[in-house]
Amino acid sequence: MEIGKIIYYHRKNQCKTQEELCRGICSITHLSKIENNVKEANVDTLTLLCERLGICIEIEEKKFQDFQKEINLFYDSIERLHATKAESIYNYLNNHQPYINCTNLVYLYELYEIRYYLFLNKLDTVKEMLTNIMKHSRKFSQYERYLLDFLYAIYYFKRKEFISSLELLNNISELVEKFSDKVREYYYFKALVHSKLNHSTLAIHFGHKALTIFQETSNIYRILHVKTIIAIHLINTCEYRKAEIFLLELLDDADLMQNVKETTRTLHNLGFLYESDNKPLKALDYYSKSLQLKQKHTPTYYLTIASIAKVYVNMQEFEKAEELLKEELVLLKDQEDPTYVILKALYLQSLKNEKGLINYLVNYGLPIMQKHDQLTKVVEYAEKIASYYVQVDCLLANQYLCISNNTLKSLLNNKGGNSYEKID
Repeated sequence: MEIGKIIYYHRKNQCKTQEELCRGICSITHLSKIENNVKEANVDTLTLLCERLGICIEIEEKKFQDFQKEINLFYDSIERLHATKAESIYNYLNNHQPYINCTNLVYLYELYEIRYYLFLNKLDTVKEMLTNIMKHSRKFSQYERYLLDFLYAIYYFKRKEFISSLELLNNISELVEKFSDKVREYYYFKALVHSKLNHSTLAIHFGHKALTIFQETSNIYRILHVKTIIAIHLINTCEYRKAEIFLLELLDDADLMQNVKETTRTLHNLGFLYESDNKPLKALDYYSKSLQLKQKHTPTYYLTIASIAKVYVNMQEFEKAEELLKEELVLLKDQEDPTYVILKALYLQSLKNEKGLINYLVNYGLPIMQKHDQLTKVVEYAEKIASYYVQVDCLLANQYLCISNNTLKSLLNNKGGNSYEKID
């Protein structure tokens, strides 16, 4: 604790001048150096100054330690996704910010405050806070510099600038173990970034590292999220049995916690697993169970509707797909929305109207998906169009194959979209 700054805080709080405080104890110059932590005062001088202010060094030490504990609990509650607890601690600390600003906890608290606003997804506020705190970065400890880079990595991740996020995470990798007792979510975000970049092997690798840490610290919600990431990428690498074990464990955990959101997500992802493993009936069963728990006309609701319709189309159960999609398309008003496009394309497939489907994809589907950076769908639709034109217009077919190939390259460095329910 820097006692000089604490003396300054209490002097200002009591509206005392330096002369009034130090009269008969030390010179104004000496007091000024103490308050600015330029000079260490002897115990007798500090005792006399504190007595005049009506404060006790031991009590101030205890107060400082209590704030230090609260600040650490603040970060821990964010890592554990305890929104109510994080808000409560933040309000408490915010009410005592003038005192914290007079301690060497000031920058640590401001960095943790930025982490809180990242947790709240208030990115405009975060951008301003990061700009302001960068002005003081030369005064940071090594841990505070590490933390600042990590917060920038999370910021870029939330802005969907995944390559920038990954570069920062890689830059601070050598310090991860040194500060692992303070920041336990590094490997989680590294797994998440690789997941968004479709780097399945790396997402699994860092997912396992994150899982070990969260299991050691009993971070229940993060355990659920990491298991989801690992399971999804085990499906992508065709390791279906391993993925099944993770997802069934997740389903048990979510049911035990009575966490409907996680149950719904996991049921959908089990549907995705069995669809990928060419087990359409089991896929339909799990997709249907997930759909029953979802609020209608939400993004995840439409994701499951589309997944069920796709399975029906692949099974050549066209009437069932048509019946499912017809009503949903009437209710969807925005025909420029990627969700509408996905359902409309599936609907045209269910009608077995190939020419109508291709015309729709050429004129609406593909341009809308390109506009919204839905790269996986751009590849799918471009290849479908190319396959149609290959027999009638080779130049046109080649044009759409080029679109598909170029988009595939972009997918290596971008986000795209998938049929599973993601962790964000």
